[in-house]
Amino acid sequence: MMQQQIETYLADETKLYQEWFAIYNPPIDGVDGEIVKFAETESLDSLKKRFATWFDSQEKALRKIICEEWGYNKKTFENKLALITAIAIDCLVVTYELSTANTITIATILVADGYLERLCPETEVKS
Repeated sequence: MMQQQIETYLADETKLYQEWFAIYNPPIDGVDGEIVKFAETESLDSLKKRFATWFDSQEKALRKIICEEWGYNKKTFENKLALITAIAIDCLVVTYELSTANTITIATILVADGYLERLCPETEVKS
């Protein structure tokens, strides 16, 4: 199931960013248990800017976790899917103690949009 979810994210960038945003910005409970809905869905560009801002705030911690402690540059992976799975489960779930849903969106964006190269510039990601 996780593999299928990652493949869906890799095929649909908008869905990936919308789901990342929804995880970090859940709807707010209103009066009498009603859920206050979000405004119209943000554009992909806007969501990418929000992720970039989040990434900037988390970059040092992510670099320490992924590059230094987990030793990303000493590992090899068959493909992006294997890399995303490993980062999501082996690295982020254990360290951040986040749910799998959170880490899958983060790991997919890190790999698919080149953030991983920014974190660990001495390594190369295979396609």
